[in-house]
Amino acid sequence: MEVQTQSLSEKPPALKWWHQLNDPTRSAEVIIWALLILCTVLVRAYLVHLIPVAIWSDDAGSYVASAFKWVHTGVWSTDPRRGPIYSLLISACAKPTGNIDSVMIVQHCLGGISILLSMAALRCLYGRRLLVPMALCSYAYAVYVLPVYLEHLIRNETVLFTCSSLAFVFWLLAIKLERPHLLWISGIAAGILMCTKSVFGPFPAVVFLGSLYYWRATPRQAAKFALIFAVAFVLPSAGVKVLKGVTHYKALPQPQAGILFYARTAQFTVLDGGIEPEIKEQIRKEVEDYRALPKLDNNLIIYHTIVPHLRSILFPQGKTPAYVNNLCMRMALEGISHNKLAYAKQVLHDLERLHLKGGYRLDSPKPKDLSSVAEKLQEHETPDALMRVDQTIAQLKANDTPNHFKIFHRIGKSSWLFSFVPVLLTSLLLPLILWRTRDRIQLFWFGAAAVWYFTMVLLSTVGRPLDRYLIPSVPVMFFALSTGVIYAWQWLGAFLEKRYAFAPETASGK
Repeated sequence: MEVQTQSLSEKPPALKWWHQLNDPTRSAEVIIWALLILCTVLVRAYLVHLIPVAIWSDDAGSYVASAFKWVHTGVWSTDPRRGPIYSLLISACAKPTGNIDSVMIVQHCLGGISILLSMAALRCLYGRRLLVPMALCSYAYAVYVLPVYLEHLIRNETVLFTCSSLAFVFWLLAIKLERPHLLWISGIAAGILMCTKSVFGPFPAVVFLGSLYYWRATPRQAAKFALIFAVAFVLPSAGVKVLKGVTHYKALPQPQAGILFYARTAQFTVLDGGIEPEIKEQIRKEVEDYRALPKLDNNLIIYHTIVPHLRSILFPQGKTPAYVNNLCMRMALEGISHNKLAYAKQVLHDLERLHLKGGYRLDSPKPKDLSSVAEKLQEHETPDALMRVDQTIAQLKANDTPNHFKIFHRIGKSSWLFSFVPVLLTSLLLPLILWRTRDRIQLFWFGAAAVWYFTMVLLSTVGRPLDRYLIPSVPVMFFALSTGVIYAWQWLGAFLEKRYAFAPETASGK
């Protein structure tokens, strides 16, 4: 019996096309990479062209104060609420250039590099045969408006995004290539992120303990992975302590966790009885007025009403910022204990909002954003020369016309990977990916899932379900959504193979 096999040239056109698509040449890969790099650079350059000045955020003042003081006097004084990391970046940019706009340029460079490194890690993970779906996902990441827009603001989110990207990318490469020394970069990046804002949750523990577990058969290798990461992770916090020592840093620490938690639960404050009844009597009217508002706003509690009032009451008594933070935490927990059902509904509502409306803000910036910033800068009583207030206001007002960002928004809306409930899809995909992954890359996905779900809990309890608070977890979203697309691509390939496969022809003879 003779079996006749089918060559590629004899396959149906659909199958021929599919095989050719999954067998790109090296030259084709070089061209694709060149185009992705070009898209990553051009979308940022275009936004700089549209707005050639940095956009001032509400929190910018607390970051730039330390930087401006150092530039003008040579004396460093870290803001006790913010930490030194982002202020040091502002200083490094403002000192040689003499203005704050250089921070925006540096942030665009950091964001673009972070995205390109994530693309390269995805290519390392899945190989050249899946280059086409990876390229499509990478293009969407290159023009994703959320990181691009935040790179233009004087905010610390780009530092968080860069550090998160480096931490995940080099951890993935260290696992994939079995090169523990790559964890120096991952650990330092994670440490800087935690010094900037404590939002990376379980990541350090997962990397350390996971390394010991997954390489338990080779104890020496396991020790290398765990110890290198541990040492690298503590280096930034050690550096911050040294900085405080050499600059004679004497300001009292100002923890924020309790204050932020209370701001989310102030409407549940127990005014009659309970803890500190005398203090609560003094803030009673503010709590009642807050409850009557049609829309609750955390910032009212933190910056304008209850928390500032508590400070004015307690600081003259010799109480510290840590005491105020602890009091807020206790009042929040007391309020929740008396309003369990209402608090549970709030958490569920925030989770719903986060999953159904988060992560696809593809139309920023808006003209009204520029008008709002210009108005706030005009109200600034003592602007620093480094802020270039007059030039910034002139540029903002010149570019707040309705159609100024029309083309940029169209580019952003082509970020198809993040156009349809990306947060919800990520939450659904991560368990599937963990279940399907059988090799040591499962450790990476376990860490990604731990950080992602920690963020979901954080933003529905202590924080707020805002897009910019998602930024440290955006690399997880990119890797998870891209992997989901790759799974769909592989399924399509299997379907085509089955659909167009020929039954072998047979011939009998004696």
